[in-house]
Amino acid sequence: MKIIFSLVLILTLAVFPQQQLVNIGDFTTENGGIITNCQIGFRTFGIVNSDSSNVVLYLSWFGGTSEQLSKALGKDNLIDSTKYFVITIDALGNGISSSPSNYQGEFPDISIRDMVVSQKKMLEQIGIKKVHAIVGGSMGSMQVFEWLITYPSFMNKAVPYVSSPKLSTYDLLLMNWQKQIIETGWKHGASDIEIATSINMFTAAFGRTPEKVNEMINIDSTEKYIGSMRRDLSKTFTIKNYYSQLKAMMTNDISRHFNNSFTDAANAIKADIHIIVSATDLLINPKSSIELAKLLNCELTILENNCGHLAPGCELKKTSRIISEFLEN
Repeated sequence: MKIIFSLVLILTLAVFPQQQLVNIGDFTTENGGIITNCQIGFRTFGIVNSDSSNVVLYLSWFGGTSEQLSKALGKDNLIDSTKYFVITIDALGNGISSSPSNYQGEFPDISIRDMVVSQKKMLEQIGIKKVHAIVGGSMGSMQVFEWLITYPSFMNKAVPYVSSPKLSTYDLLLMNWQKQIIETGWKHGASDIEIATSINMFTAAFGRTPEKVNEMINIDSTEKYIGSMRRDLSKTFTIKNYYSQLKAMMTNDISRHFNNSFTDAANAIKADIHIIVSATDLLINPKSSIELAKLLNCELTILENNCGHLAPGCELKKTSRIISEFLEN
């Protein structure tokens, strides 16, 4: 009876791709905190096969929502939702799923693993026991790698892009810099919009290469460009949510579950993987992804353009083709 109910639920979700929320109950985080009545958001796109063999999870980037992820779906896009039943998931802390901004009481510190374990519990409730593939970019890729070592038999394939299974010293330097901006702002009574302006400038400086910024913004428009960094705050991804997910990303290291052995972590992975990185990425260093690809002897694409962390978007047709061919083969 439960199997029939789950199948009906999945088919219903396929027809109505609106925001969904599943209450997974009280969730215990890695550090022992409790998220009471933890909720995980998601949306579905496409039609599920009779045997559920075409299910693909698409995991959210830093601050991303299931709705924003949907813009990367469709024929000739990153994931073809006319072929696959795509579930886009809201990670903890994004303002849709349980987050500091929508939680009554003090929200506990979370990790990338907490995001993944909570997603697994949500998927179990809607009847998903295994998927064809898991895809994610940026922070989404961190979740992909965590899925691979936490639930290695749950997926057949995985595509992490602009990715990192283990933060580098450089990555931690940048993340601590952002953390310091926020904490200093709070300490001195800065408004959220003032803190967000500084964060926006940081992201603009490191999200692309200097060459791309110079190419995009004429020197005569610099003042206007810098002024654009002060804008209305996100109603969903508040500064408190930003801080929560930022600290979660700072836990990103699949080797920490294997006595800090990167090789042992790699040996735990069972799925086929195609890793996509940007050679010019200034936000997430690609070194550990390239190292993991060598250990796994898996497919690796290194995008060579001047778009930095946003490289996949600058070569959207190529990136979409790579993902499509890998998921299909």
